[in-house]
Amino acid sequence: MDEYYNSHKITLRSGHQDAGKWTCQYVVVKFGYTDMGKRSGYADGTFGSREHAEAPALAKAKALINSN
Repeated sequence: MDEYYNSHKITLRSGHQDAGKWTCQYVVVKFGYTDMGKRSGYADGTFGSREHAEAPALAKAKALINSN
């Protein structure tokens, strides 16, 4: 899933793991800044559904953008 926020593209990559748990990685890219590269991270913990994994990953990505 891609979302656009404050001139950044946030890509969420959720994945299903053993025991029915989900994790989600976020990747943040700022538009027009090729030297900036990508910043990425993961939602803390594992979750019972894709939606529950993606929500905190998106929140962490937005917080990262807002901190700069």
